[in-house]
Amino acid sequence: VHGAAFGYGRRKGEALYCAYRLLWGLDLFVAGVYRYGSLKDLATGIADSNGHWALDLPFALPKAAYPALAAHDWQALLDLMDSYDTSQVANLLRMARLRGSEDRCRGPGDGCRLTDALSGTSGPLARHGPGSLGTTHEGLKLLGRLRRHGISVYPFDQPFPDRPVLDDNVKLYEVNPAHTRVWVGFEEGASPLDFIEAFNRLEDRAVKLVVHPDTPIPARGLDAVVACATLANAFRAFDLQHRWDAIPANV
Repeated sequence: VHGAAFGYGRRKGEALYCAYRLLWGLDLFVAGVYRYGSLKDLATGIADSNGHWALDLPFALPKAAYPALAAHDWQALLDLMDSYDTSQVANLLRMARLRGSEDRCRGPGDGCRLTDALSGTSGPLARHGPGSLGTTHEGLKLLGRLRRHGISVYPFDQPFPDRPVLDDNVKLYEVNPAHTRVWVGFEEGASPLDFIEAFNRLEDRAVKLVVHPDTPIPARGLDAVVACATLANAFRAFDLQHRWDAIPANV
């Protein structure tokens, strides 16, 4: 299980942080936290890996954005993002009078998906911050590039009879580390080890986080660790890696 955090590091002008964990039974072992200098480097790292990746970025746009961008489906959206730059996308949305939320999403609408409202994020069309349209645009281009390398994206790429879910192909999942930190009751500014202790105190968690004393976790890499924990917990709580057809309503 890998996790990549975009918001915290990129907001500070830092590199992207990634975490690697081993999931055995109900124990999730922290194997390391490292950095990538760019999305291009991250794409290469993902393509050369195996297993599951939790990415802290929007995998899609609100429903109203598709006709505004003349995108008839999700694949058409990825193709458009690969052909246009961020300013062109912003102009098309502006012409359609679509704008992102200034604050956290309170309900689904033209600028917010249902999953944004349920997790309390600002949505993929926000004009400022780590969830801004620019980050969304870069992320969707990344997804398109990786899918051309045969990498599956949940929940859009259903497994085929000759390619079961549990094969060695890389798979990508959207996560929101900020929502997990709220669920855990994690206070801003606390250490990564504080998060692990708080997570393990939860009665309704499905995995236990384990870290070796010699494995350093940089403070700015915490959200990458949280992304891993979010995905691993979903695997164990909902049997997610076996049941891509059982898509939760917010997804």
